[in-house]
Amino acid sequence: MKNLISLYYLKENEEGTVVDIYDENDITVMLLNMGIKKGDSIKVLQNSFNGQLIVMVKDTKLAIGQGISDKIIVEKKES
Repeated sequence: MKNLISLYYLKENEEGTVVDIYDENDITVMLLNMGIKKGDSIKVLQNSFNGQLIVMVKDTKLAIGQGISDKIIVEKKES
């Protein structure tokens, strides 16, 4: 069984693969412009669980707000 979780709930240094984005098209387009799409590996560098997350995607650090990160569904990689 896959371990699916919202990106928002990944802890620092945890990784996952983007499997879905729950939203209207405007958020998907914005994420695509930032370089985030289904199938991408994503690592959480900072998550204080009260605001934005700092993540690494394809050697690029990005800041993502709580509302948007909650709509990105990832398959959590086992550590």
